[in-house]
Amino acid sequence: MKNFFYDVAVNRPLPQLFTYESSKAIQIGSRVKILFGKKELLGIVLRKSSQPEFQTNLILDVLDDQALFSRHQLELIQWAADYYKHPKGEAVHNFIPPYLKKLGNTFPKTITESVHYSITKSNLSLTKEQKTAIANIQNITGFNTHVLQGVTGSGKTEVYLEAIESILKKKQSVLVLVPEISLVPQTLGRFKDRFGDICYAYHSGMTPKARMQVWEEAAIEAPKIIIGTRSSILLPLKNPGLFIVDEEHDKSYKQHEGFRFSARDLLIKRAQMLDIPIVLGSATPSLQTLRSINEGRYTVSHLRERVQAGTIPKFSIIDTNLQALESGLSQQALVEIEKVLEQKQQALIFLNRRGYAPKFLCASCGWVAQCSSCESNLVFHHIEKRMICHRCDSRFAVPKHCPSCQEPSLIMSGQGTEKIEQFLQSRFVNSSIIRVDRDTTRKVGALENLIEEINTHSSSILIGTRMLTKGHHFPNLALVVIVNLDQSLISLDPFALEDLGQQIIQVAGRAGREKTAAKVLLQSGFPDHPILAVLKNGKYEDFATMVLKEREENKLPPFSFQAILRCHSRSIKKNIDALNKLANVNLSGIELFGPVPASVAKKGGNYFHQIILQSSSRKNLSKNLELILKKIQADKRSVKWVLDIDPVEY
Repeated sequence: MKNFFYDVAVNRPLPQLFTYESSKAIQIGSRVKILFGKKELLGIVLRKSSQPEFQTNLILDVLDDQALFSRHQLELIQWAADYYKHPKGEAVHNFIPPYLKKLGNTFPKTITESVHYSITKSNLSLTKEQKTAIANIQNITGFNTHVLQGVTGSGKTEVYLEAIESILKKKQSVLVLVPEISLVPQTLGRFKDRFGDICYAYHSGMTPKARMQVWEEAAIEAPKIIIGTRSSILLPLKNPGLFIVDEEHDKSYKQHEGFRFSARDLLIKRAQMLDIPIVLGSATPSLQTLRSINEGRYTVSHLRERVQAGTIPKFSIIDTNLQALESGLSQQALVEIEKVLEQKQQALIFLNRRGYAPKFLCASCGWVAQCSSCESNLVFHHIEKRMICHRCDSRFAVPKHCPSCQEPSLIMSGQGTEKIEQFLQSRFVNSSIIRVDRDTTRKVGALENLIEEINTHSSSILIGTRMLTKGHHFPNLALVVIVNLDQSLISLDPFALEDLGQQIIQVAGRAGREKTAAKVLLQSGFPDHPILAVLKNGKYEDFATMVLKEREENKLPPFSFQAILRCHSRSIKKNIDALNKLANVNLSGIELFGPVPASVAKKGGNYFHQIILQSSSRKNLSKNLELILKKIQADKRSVKWVLDIDPVEY
């Protein structure tokens, strides 16, 4: 009897595939049960193989009647694994629906006949710019990366909806990416209002069975729209006609653990493989995207005016060197908040730091409370009465005396959202204060409830972190106060300024979206900083042009290509020695920076160090990384390694 041989991907951090044999033919892309060492594991058949010279194990079982991954999906995964230099087994398993990661589970037979849909026409009258953008997208044939650059409130979503309608009429499907789970419900609701029950959500917050149902629904040859986060980029859409990446600049599209891929970039590659258009939408496109537009690789449509009579907010800079601050807020800001409340409108205080006080220290000896595992400052949380590490989430009791000098002179320094909330509650006793951060949105549905509360209370003060900057519509918001932005102005991280500019424009964009005239106050100890001078006009293009010029002069991304090679162990010396060995590898056309401590220098008892590799050629960087990875694999592993290609933060 003829046996068949297959290369199987196993969820292990190993570079190679493993050859197994079977007495029957197996579809490529199928889930199989294999014996790996002494354990029974899940494997994915990636390709046929010739009979090897060594003894092979038998595939114990084929787990489903149909292949999980198509050849197109496998081709994309293998391309990604090669590009990001990640073990193929781990890369493949990253995209297996959670329900099917268990050996005992098989494809559930839950699919019924496909849902019929009807299109509800919009009553909104489109602007001239919107009509032009829609026509530009509808006229694309084949693969094209098209950027929809529109100021906040300019009606990008309506452009998406009109473009999608033309795709559905061709009996094709659409995948829409949003950067975070919190944005899925409102996006899904808007799309369902227009297209009915052919709209589905897909993200990690759903149950494994619910995600499995959507995975199977995607494979049915009928038009549908799926709104998902980065885990949705490999859904088996049968006949896709358009991909959309909303808020394309958002760092959440980059996975920061395990398989470090960019969902945006991988979806662009998938669109190219399928020869279909992809739209990248943002009010603040990434510098990488802007350079691609400037060089003609991407096409672009602009939406420069707000719809619904909305006006761009007026920016002012408050010099915090000249004003006394109360819980981080200037007197000018407090006066403006009071005016807004008197007019029955809303104010938003933006501070990307949760908790009560970011520093807990001794006034006598200077001792600072730090996490024993991470060496990061513990943040005092007033409601929990605990000091919490925001890196590893460890919690500690609050000491009554300094552990170093035993004096009772412990004080708190700085401010977080909790402290500002407490101060504003005492200052504006009769006003509604609504705090939106990770602490207030932990429970399922909490964010949706808070957004509903914001829209119910026409006169209120909102306090929020970054999660309030993304995609939310607050029609009565008249004032934004941005606190604690100076850290980004003086940061050594080259990505910090890009991130700051995007945050300021995005959070400012929540205000003045309808007829409300709005103000944005930027509090800073560096009021004459050139970056603030440019951002003051509220035009992201001017800011981006300035930062792009600076990046080009310094040969930084997007005018070069980077990778970070990071190692960690419980010994600083081991890390430095390991990185120095790699620094001495004969590399061609590579600039190397380091070894240096990582931005998170210690976590969970481990020290983290890194080197940054940079080249003017993506191909050259890739070739040199292969040399380095061979060196790592040849040496005994005294440290653990992580490679991050195209990093978005240091």
